[in-house]
Amino acid sequence: MPFIAETKNVERTFGRGAAAVRALAGVEMRVESGRLLVLKGRSGSGKTTLLNLLGGLDRPTVGSVYFQGREIGQLSDHERTRIRRKNMAFIFQSFGLLPLMSAAENVEFGLRLSGVPAAEWKERVRESLDIVGLSKRAHHRPFEMSGENSNAVRLPELLRTGRHYYWRMSRQLSWIVKRVCKSAACFASWSMRVL
Repeated sequence: MPFIAETKNVERTFGRGAAAVRALAGVEMRVESGRLLVLKGRSGSGKTTLLNLLGGLDRPTVGSVYFQGREIGQLSDHERTRIRRKNMAFIFQSFGLLPLMSAAENVEFGLRLSGVPAAEWKERVRESLDIVGLSKRAHHRPFEMSGENSNAVRLPELLRTGRHYYWRMSRQLSWIVKRVCKSAACFASWSMRVL
């Protein structure tokens, strides 16, 4: 089975000289479709840096990152953006919702950006909000919902896109991850509390 994502000897250093910070060193990994990869560690351990590299948002200092067999670090910004738009979905802890739009409008906006035909919007919005139990919150704006509900608004339509997912998420949303990862590669990260 081909790998969705792969890294070869990946390093990422920020800064130079005495001020240089090595966020990643020698990362080797392969992820098949249908797998869940959880990145867990203390703050500053490189979780977000690795997710950014896997998603083509950043380039490694050393090594190579592949997505569906293509070395994404060698692609132009335009090509990486196109791959992210068509093949990836990022769900951030900060939700990424437009604050003046309702939950339904935020889902519809994502459909518009993805090029889904207008005739499908109403039904897909309804189905999407049903999937995560937010039908009764369809007309609520992000500030009128809990953090968990706001994060879940981004997930339903993504369940149907066949994209590969990169999460910075709360543990409470892990039930949704189990549904999504049946058909895609999923990468999740959260900080563990160090006592």
